[in-house]
Amino acid sequence: MSLKARPTRRHRHNVRLDASVTRSGGFLLETVVTDLSLEGCCLAGYFQPSEIIDLAIRKIGKFRAQIQWVSFGRAGARFLSSRAAQAAPPRLLADSRGVAAIEYAFLASLIAVSMVAAFNALGDKVAAQFASISSAVEQSLGTSYDSDEAV
Repeated sequence: MSLKARPTRRHRHNVRLDASVTRSGGFLLETVVTDLSLEGCCLAGYFQPSEIIDLAIRKIGKFRAQIQWVSFGRAGARFLSSRAAQAAPPRLLADSRGVAAIEYAFLASLIAVSMVAAFNALGDKVAAQFASISSAVEQSLGTSYDSDEAV
């Protein structure tokens, strides 16, 4: 599949939810769901590619899914029913903790940049003031030495 033909991925929520998987033959497996989106999720455990599973995610609901990829004790599952897209949004999209953290980080960076700019401008003015004071002191000391030498 070319990169242009690849569908765009929806936003994934960084969650850690307990779940149970019913595999073919009725075998039940306890797992953990991470990277949850409207189309699928990541599962902990060993699965077979293209395997169809029944996934029960606690606090969210039950879904039928197909394993898309497997890698070192992790697997990616794609929800097969559109009911997954209808059940997940109220709980997942209402979670704005990550958005608030991004907003605070953005505000902190703006404050830091403005402080650096202010200190640079203030530093130039302070340096100019000290140079002015230094030259005034040198001039006054220079004239007083001249008057002392004349006496």
